[in-house]
Amino acid sequence: YRTIIFFNKINQKKIQSLKNLKIKLVKTCLSRDGNLDLENILVKIRLLGFSRVFLETGLNLTTNFLNKDLVDDFKLFISSKKLGRNGNNSFKQNMKLFLNGKKLTNEKTNLFGDRLITYKLK
Repeated sequence: YRTIIFFNKINQKKIQSLKNLKIKLVKTCLSRDGNLDLENILVKIRLLGFSRVFLETGLNLTTNFLNKDLVDDFKLFISSKKLGRNGNNSFKQNMKLFLNGKKLTNEKTNLFGDRLITYKLK
């Protein structure tokens, strides 16, 4: 499988659509705080034979991983396109807490004005 999705809420239509796309789905439990149990998910990922994980997440899941100290390297993609009123939440404000004072590297990329920054967290 190239893509594995961990989920908790059952939506048969979505599940079937993802299975048709050859995406591996793994039902998982919730933690005490009502979010996905990230430690349990990482154990399952390890049991599947993976030692590295690439996450594309939104603000809430990113914050949960950072709060639980489960991130070694953090890649921040910054688009040159401004979302304006089309964006939700302020990622920048929320990430200042975690990224302030961390070693960063501006990656050399061919992103046509977009930026990629790597932060070493551990």
